[in-house]
Amino acid sequence: MSRIQDAKPEKWDDLSRINHAKYQQSLRSMLCKSHHSAVSAQRDQQYSALLQLLLQR
Repeated sequence: MSRIQDAKPEKWDDLSRINHAKYQQSLRSMLCKSHHSAVSAQRDQQYSALLQLLLQR
């Protein structure tokens, strides 16, 4: 393992950097999607509650 890293350290660093960037990007998009879905679900709950209140009158 260390022998491979010693052979081409700069190449290895580039690969790990690229992979890390991709990982960060995918993680961020996943978090954004989950947050968005949570917000929209909350909004749907609020709308349904309002509709029920209007219908009860």
